[in-house]
Amino acid sequence: MDSDKIMNIGDIAIGFCSRLTGDEDEFLHTHDFVEALLIETGSIEHEYNGVHEELHVGDCRILFPGVAHEFHRHGPCVHRDFLMRVPFYRQLSDRIDAPFFQQLEKDKTRLIHVSHQDILYLEEKSTVFFGLPAGPAKARMEQTMASYLLFLFYTAGIESENLNPFRVEITDLTNQLFTYPDAAKRIRDKMPYNEKYFCKKFRETFNEPFITYLNRHKMEYAQYLLQMTDLSMEEICSKVGIESVSYFHKLYRRTFGVTPTKTRNTAKKSSSF
Repeated sequence: MDSDKIMNIGDIAIGFCSRLTGDEDEFLHTHDFVEALLIETGSIEHEYNGVHEELHVGDCRILFPGVAHEFHRHGPCVHRDFLMRVPFYRQLSDRIDAPFFQQLEKDKTRLIHVSHQDILYLEEKSTVFFGLPAGPAKARMEQTMASYLLFLFYTAGIESENLNPFRVEITDLTNQLFTYPDAAKRIRDKMPYNEKYFCKKFRETFNEPFITYLNRHKMEYAQYLLQMTDLSMEEICSKVGIESVSYFHKLYRRTFGVTPTKTRNTAKKSSSF
């Protein structure tokens, strides 16, 4: 790697900030802040310190000062960048586990996979964050969001010691594919097992049938859309990969014990206060 071609973009003026990035970042650079980049849509080719990787939806790469990296876009991709000054992040980390932060700082970079629910949470809180004026409330929000990111990296490290590879692979594939109408087939086709053995292994690992697990992911996303958007039932069905509106109603009620309409009406009443 030619160090003369690396642009250092320096530090940030405040402890924490965030931005959505869609283009204009395809140059080799380094920086003096901690960056966590989270892929929200599409995929992207990423290079750091000469290592090439392809990042997909839910992948979150943390990069400490001194790591030179760049992107190569071959299609649409949007990622959210969380930028944190090192002293700010170290101060927050010390409250959780100082040795863990020290290891992150030593490793310089780490990759985790963030669930769809966590992506939605972070995006929702980012919207709130940008709407706050400068002051104590915004400062507290900075600490909350940075702490949440640290929590994701910290718990991923703990969980990786206890989760078997099958569980990790299924979780990743489900987060990527659950919105497709044929999600069950897509996920099974990615695994090196016949259908009978796959279903047996899944039940042994997750203590429930595969289709129950998959449908719960669909319904949890549907619940979010009902509460946070004005999409029609047909549009929500399309977004969660359910082709029949009547089946969607049946599945939703089986999952949550209430109808989709009741969920939406309750959300509207709550937002009116």
